Amino acid sequence: MGIATTTSVTAGVMGLGYPANEASSTQYPSLVELMANQGTITTKAYSLYLDSLTSSTGTILFGGVDTSKYTAPLTALPIAPTSGIYKEFNIALTGLNLTFSSKNTTSMTPSGYSITVLLDSGTTLSTLPSTELTTLYSAIDAVDDTQGSGQVYVDCKLRTLYPDMTFNFAFSSAANIRVPVSELIFSIDPTSLRLPHLPFTDVCVFGIHPSPTTDRNILGDTFLRSAYVVFDLENNQIGLAQARFGIEASSVVDFVKGSGTMPGATQGGENVSLVPSVDRPGVGMVASAAAAAGVEETDVGQSASTAENSYVSSSGAEKAVGREGAKGKVGMWGMVGFLIGCLLLA
Repeated sequence: MGIATTTSVTAGVMGLGYPANEASSTQYPSLVELMANQGTITTKAYSLYLDSLTSSTGTILFGGVDTSKYTAPLTALPIAPTSGIYKEFNIALTGLNLTFSSKNTTSMTPSGYSITVLLDSGTTLSTLPSTELTTLYSAIDAVDDTQGSGQVYVDCKLRTLYPDMTFNFAFSSAANIRVPVSELIFSIDPTSLRLPHLPFTDVCVFGIHPSPTTDRNILGDTFLRSAYVVFDLENNQIGLAQARFGIEASSVVDFVKGSGTMPGATQGGENVSLVPSVDRPGVGMVASAAAAAGVEETDVGQSASTAENSYVSSSGAEKAVGREGAKGKVGMWGMVGFLIGCLLLA
């Protein structure tokens, strides 16, 4: 690893994914591969815990799973290859529903639903097909102005009127992630945008937008903060569990070399029909051990590549912690990378 002295990007880049998705004419070993090859970790895998929107720190753990950071079960799901090649962290989303209260849940998707989604913490917001979002927006009286101001608007009062509201993402019968309304609605300065006519005056923005194309559905930070995510590049699987917010304790279980299994995980998604993912040049993910701080923040999270669209600010990183984990501070409207953690590991 060397230090670049000239660059055209405004932030550092850290790729932690498949070599096939590297933004380079020649593939090279990623940090995860080098750590495994050198025996620092037993398996090419790492776990990401972003923590809540209000948290200023998060963790990335190489070669293990921190069982204190999530509520069981942890479900291992197969990654969908791209044209037969494992390039990105694509998995099958099999359902989406909205819960206003414990006795009021409305499904946004039909029976037998299945689409491919990319887990990308290099993307601040999440994007889903407009068909599903039309139903969702109607349920929460959202106004889609993505073709105008580039935002989806909701009434800020939703957070106080329905504090227990959750947006529920299903990936199999065993893997369900509940995203609280507090993680998807962001306050803004209304004078900073040219607002359309809205049926409410207390204006906030919503963290799920329509996908720009039918084959590019992304679950970004607005989803990933609520999930504990394990990226197992060696066995081509993703582990998902409900994140426990605000947990500083640690209980790490290492991957067992050659076992082919994920620590503490149950297998899921065997009967799910994966929609083949398509190649999307320039779409990747970036590595950071920080949590998202606002709707305008720079990218955060794990990386499948060092693709052009995927970067994370390395300014403000403070320290590395525990095993091969790293922790960084987050500034308002900006994200903090964990490049310092990489330097400490070098």
